[in-house]
Amino acid sequence: MVLTKVIFAYVLLATVLIILIFLIFNKNKEILKRFLVILFLGFCFTTPYLVYTYNLTNKLFYYGNSGGMSLYWMSTPYPEENGDWHPFANLESHDEEIVARHKTFLDSIKDLSPIEKDIILKKRALENITNYKLKYFKNWISNLGRIFFEYPHDSQKLYGKQLIYAFPNAIFFISFLITFFISVFSFRRIETPILILGLFTTVYLVGISFLSSYHRFLYPVYPITLVWIGYIFDKFLPYKRIPFLKSC
Repeated sequence: MVLTKVIFAYVLLATVLIILIFLIFNKNKEILKRFLVILFLGFCFTTPYLVYTYNLTNKLFYYGNSGGMSLYWMSTPYPEENGDWHPFANLESHDEEIVARHKTFLDSIKDLSPIEKDIILKKRALENITNYKLKYFKNWISNLGRIFFEYPHDSQKLYGKQLIYAFPNAIFFISFLITFFISVFSFRRIETPILILGLFTTVYLVGISFLSSYHRFLYPVYPITLVWIGYIFDKFLPYKRIPFLKSC
């Protein structure tokens, strides 16, 4: 997962830090230690790639240079845009107004190395976030819509097919919110393995929400999230009190 999508490297590290904190207060230390071993082994399998990128860039823990591009589009200050991602390579084939707004800046960095581009894009993105905080918040809300409902995208029209997909996505989103809040207020009653899986998923979703994202970014954590949702519903919701569900 780390080598497929860079953000999982940071999710892995964040989960490790959370588990280390849990080790101080949690009684189930054996289970937590097993998770630490699993995550550590996962990280070890990526070290050959990190050695390769270090030889190229002289930077430690450098998985890729796509973060600057994603954050740049997410921080766009223009009212007509909502943080949607666009490829630099064939930007001319997109909306002419989007090209006009970004072309001057992008042309100024097109001859730089990939690492230099990444640094400058991140710098410009942070400037946009600092100077246009409310616009970034609006982009963040739109990004949540793209993650869970594949909408809105720049210059996108709403079709009937998308409305059909919106129904199961809405069920998933509502279920996620319900189980998230139940977990926050009842985390001491949740078995440790499920709690760690829920934390892993939550850290990932929070992370991708701040970068320009697509609905397909949910796919890697769908299985984990469904296990978490099913467990929380089974443990905390009183559906078994309904007569015809008692036998379930």
